[in-house]
Amino acid sequence: MVTVKLTKKDIDTLIGILGVSKQEFAEKAGYSRAHFYKYYGAPRGIPYRMSTRICETYNLTDDVILQLRHMQAIVHDAVTKGDND
Repeated sequence: MVTVKLTKKDIDTLIGILGVSKQEFAEKAGYSRAHFYKYYGAPRGIPYRMSTRICETYNLTDDVILQLRHMQAIVHDAVTKGDND
């Protein structure tokens, strides 16, 4: 069972890796476009239950999510370091 809650940034990265639209991503997890966008843009973020369901649908584990965040940090550092040069 997944214990790490997905963030908006995690979902954006997954959508980019999978090469699907946000609507396709949501529908595969069993959510309507409106329901998904309601929480996707919310200040509190994606609810834990929705996060868990998305992880189960896409077979994501805590390790995969943490590796995804590590990759995000590497890209962020590379981009910000490049801006400072």
